[in-house]
Amino acid sequence: MAQPREIIKTQGIREILNGTAELRHAVVDVVSHAERSLSILTPNLEPEIYEHVEFLDALKRFVLART
Repeated sequence: MAQPREIIKTQGIREILNGTAELRHAVVDVVSHAERSLSILTPNLEPEIYEHVEFLDALKRFVLART
C-alpha cells in the first residue's frame, strides 16, 4: 500500500541549523512548500525570523493561494 504524499515528501530530511539566517531560510522554505495548512508553534514570534520580508512574502503567497 502506498504511503500518503505528505509522509513521502518529509522522510529523511534533517538539517542542523546554525544561526538566525539559516533558521529564517528553513522557515521560508517550509512556508513555501506548505500545501494545505500551516501552524507556527513558538512561545514568541521572533522578529529576526518572522518579521523578515522573505518570510512575509512566502506567507502572503500561501494565504492568498487559498480560499
